[in-house]
Amino acid sequence: MRYFLIFLLFLLLFPLQGALIKNNAYECDLTILWNSDRKVESLEIYVPIPEDTDSQMIEIVSMPECRIENGAFKFIFEDTDSVRIDINFRVQTYTQVQEIVCHGRKEIEDSYDLIDYKNPEIIAKANEITKDCENDQEKVKKIFNFVQDLNYEYNGEENSASWALKNMRGDCTEFSFLFIALCKASGIEARPVWGWLPRDDSKVSHSWAEFYLGEWYSVDPTEKNLHVFEPHITFNRGFIEAKENKSMDAFAYYTFRGDPPNTYMKTELKLKEIPHWTEKKANYLKFSCDGTAYTEVSESSAFFRVFPSSLCFLIFALPFLFTCAVIK
Repeated sequence: MRYFLIFLLFLLLFPLQGALIKNNAYECDLTILWNSDRKVESLEIYVPIPEDTDSQMIEIVSMPECRIENGAFKFIFEDTDSVRIDINFRVQTYTQVQEIVCHGRKEIEDSYDLIDYKNPEIIAKANEITKDCENDQEKVKKIFNFVQDLNYEYNGEENSASWALKNMRGDCTEFSFLFIALCKASGIEARPVWGWLPRDDSKVSHSWAEFYLGEWYSVDPTEKNLHVFEPHITFNRGFIEAKENKSMDAFAYYTFRGDPPNTYMKTELKLKEIPHWTEKKANYLKFSCDGTAYTEVSESSAFFRVFPSSLCFLIFALPFLFTCAVIK
């Protein structure tokens, strides 16, 4: 009887378990628009190649012909003042439950100006926050808790970590920049991440962070995600830092030849929720002889990667409990 009651309890908790573990799939249309007030001789636009992570599986379905260079899609245009790039991709997101364990450090790499971790005020605050910490895990948690004291205020701008510390307010960029700067000032490598939250307003980009303690851990200071990292759509992991880009566009940067014009770039995203899929049907890392990237259909099983956790629970846990109940 006792096992039968346990079986009933798990049966009642089954719908709740499915609600807590948020796994969804989306069809995404990303549009990158570039305009200037006069034509340039040559324009190169670089878009970071999105990656599979512990919290997402991603595939490019269609995109214009381009080249691959230093972890980015490289689009080349001649004699133009207006460009539109359309990229269609699918993504499956997964709730990431992570136990933060320190098993190694990474050398601190320089950041661009807005993550000014060498600022004396940032260093002093990092020392104050972590002075009683015994290990890096405690430092990360203390820094994370401190950043929660910022008042959220959307400003549509990108201000520095020291600005956020001085004003104790900002939106997702200031939250993540301050968290990253304090980690770096405490000897813990961290980097910015850009993408979207899969919500009704997900066309607006979002910023969060990753820190390194033997492996990269995801954290969203704005959404208060630490140990349980809820689904995000990740498109850019530290790409702008590596390129030393100062334009602060989250999903692309550009260079051009010719007289410097007044330029404008923006990105737009449209999301549509779709059923989970069990196989990847496109692989964008295909190359022609000259290094040009193109989309080619291929088949690769991803069954266990996308196996819904709730279905796994149903198949394995419930029969075991039912058997125990029947035997007793």
